[in-house]
Amino acid sequence: MELNLKCRSVVWLRRDLRLKDNSAISKAITFNEPFVICFIFDKEILNPLLRGQFATKDSKSLVKDRRVSFIHNSVKELDESLKKIGSALIVKFGYSHEIIPSIVKSFGAKKLICASDYEPDAIERDNNIKKLIQSNDVEFISVKDQCIFEKTEILSKSKKPYTVFTPYKKAWLEQLTINDLNKNKHKSTLEKNIVKFPNSLQFHIPSLKYMGFSEEASLLRFIRTGSSGAAASLQEFLPKISFYKTERDFPALSATSEMSIHLRFGTISIRELVIAAVKPEHNYKNISENTIAWLSELIWREFYMQILFNFPHVISRSFKIKYDLIEWNSSETLFNCWASGLTGYPIIDAGMRQLNETGFMHNRLRMLTASFLTKDYGINWQLGEKYFAVKLNDFDLSANNGGWQWAASTGCDAQPYFRIFNPITQSKKFDPEGEYIKKFVPELKNLEKKYIHTPWLAPENVLNKAGIKLSIDYPFPTINHDDARKKTLERYKEVRS
Repeated sequence: MELNLKCRSVVWLRRDLRLKDNSAISKAITFNEPFVICFIFDKEILNPLLRGQFATKDSKSLVKDRRVSFIHNSVKELDESLKKIGSALIVKFGYSHEIIPSIVKSFGAKKLICASDYEPDAIERDNNIKKLIQSNDVEFISVKDQCIFEKTEILSKSKKPYTVFTPYKKAWLEQLTINDLNKNKHKSTLEKNIVKFPNSLQFHIPSLKYMGFSEEASLLRFIRTGSSGAAASLQEFLPKISFYKTERDFPALSATSEMSIHLRFGTISIRELVIAAVKPEHNYKNISENTIAWLSELIWREFYMQILFNFPHVISRSFKIKYDLIEWNSSETLFNCWASGLTGYPIIDAGMRQLNETGFMHNRLRMLTASFLTKDYGINWQLGEKYFAVKLNDFDLSANNGGWQWAASTGCDAQPYFRIFNPITQSKKFDPEGEYIKKFVPELKNLEKKYIHTPWLAPENVLNKAGIKLSIDYPFPTINHDDARKKTLERYKEVRS
């Protein structure tokens, strides 16, 4: 259907669900021509979630997915913001390769503008759509938005992508300029160029139920959505930066930014986060150790993005290909103990239960639980990667893959294969009072602090006093860490010889 509205460009939002500091929108504004903004709930992405191995459903057999709920709420906020200036967000449900060409045609647009995506499936999708619309003389314009430096913008002196983080970080910081952070500031405005719709023309946002998803996802109890939620979360975190380096590893403390889901779906820009942290107008080269520690986490994100782009084999194989030959343990029983938070190691179980209950997991716990699955249970990192991909609110392919390969020692710049986290010493170090454990493993909440990390060592009278019967209320350890460590070292040595 042709719409009788003057429009030269269509802006297609994907991982950039905001109006402020949005590179695709800024690009459209620079043409000083009318444009519309759209978002697609893409079946190519949603269908696997509906039939996934680890999907959970409500009483009506609708899939509960916090990320889809987050997107849905953020899209509604975007639409409300656009309606305030007389426009609207065009939201569709279906396959992007069918819907996008249709939207472009219906508005008679000559440009399709979107932010670049670096995942292999997304690149293939964009290339296919590019071919479809170019056959009708429509230009496909892709702009950098979700990172400061993309693809091959940061290379080593030998003109190769970095595979070690520390020199990459050094190059990233040296290359950063104020222009990289202010690139979307311009004199023209969104209100001037966006197409205004008559009141008679209504665009409806598909409901979660219509798309097969439940309204019961518990996301809203744990995280704020949309650009308003991102802004509020950032302002809440900024005073904590002064203590970030010393407190970030303690999961019982509220010391992390929890901005990862907002970065993942683009309800805030990476540039705004860097600006807020380093305040470039006050000499961004001279910033505190705490700020550098948080900035390093943002740089890790871009490091793994460029790894995925330049070494796409990591999706299905180890970065260090020799480790594909590792003979992993295939025990479904042990995997289910890990996934359910019933390993018998309280800190591991607390981390997994937090993930299952909230979709959030502290970074220290991501490392510990990943190390436990791969190096205590000896189970393939790819199974853990898939589980996290379903459960994490902030799931990002490059970061999730990079994190798992780091823990399993199969990735680039990974921890050495012989470095195996001891769940007991890590628990005592980073949750000394057992506050985090007690919150997510409540059956241990009355146990004396002396035994909170090792309940199997508690005398019977101590267990009775805490109301705990091991193997009934809480499991004995499902594996001996020292024995598992020896087996892991042998497993890795076999493929290294």
